[in-house]
Amino acid sequence: SEEKHSSAHRTRAWARWQLGRPGPAAQDYASAIAYSKRPAPDLYRSLIITQYASGGELRTKAAGSADAGLQKFPGEASLLGLAVDLALADADTGRTGGYMDSLSPGLMKLPQWTFRRAVLFCLEGDVDRAETGFESLLPEDGNELSKRPGSWTVAPEFIEALAAEPDPRACRDAARTRLEEQQP
Repeated sequence: SEEKHSSAHRTRAWARWQLGRPGPAAQDYASAIAYSKRPAPDLYRSLIITQYASGGELRTKAAGSADAGLQKFPGEASLLGLAVDLALADADTGRTGGYMDSLSPGLMKLPQWTFRRAVLFCLEGDVDRAETGFESLLPEDGNELSKRPGSWTVAPEFIEALAAEPDPRACRDAARTRLEEQQP
């Protein structure tokens, strides 16, 4: 059946990823989506991450895959996060703002979204708001972000450097680094 083909492609994609072959993994994730009657958001997420990791032509397809996933699953936070990260990595503030405008106020309070908003402010040249956003992510009174259960984490030194000097190039590089750290 088609669902068995989808599952086989997904399994092979994961194995290829583990072998350090993101391009073939991306092709398998795309096939898994094509064969699936109801592809889940995590299949799109895996496709986007492997496309980005592949570089070159496949990397340029990642934004389209994010949009395709969001068309099927509007408001899906994990896909929206990847779409925003891709736009930030390209320093595309218009596209980033468009995605972020669709977020609920509750989501915007989460640290990963505070980080993304601070990167957006940085790219737009709004240094004061970028500094404020990055500073709000710094640990207080020894309460490190990494010790909060289930919390999004980032190295405090990384945030400190961005808070001290929110340079657009450094902010774009921060968005790229966050994408490169993702696992399908």
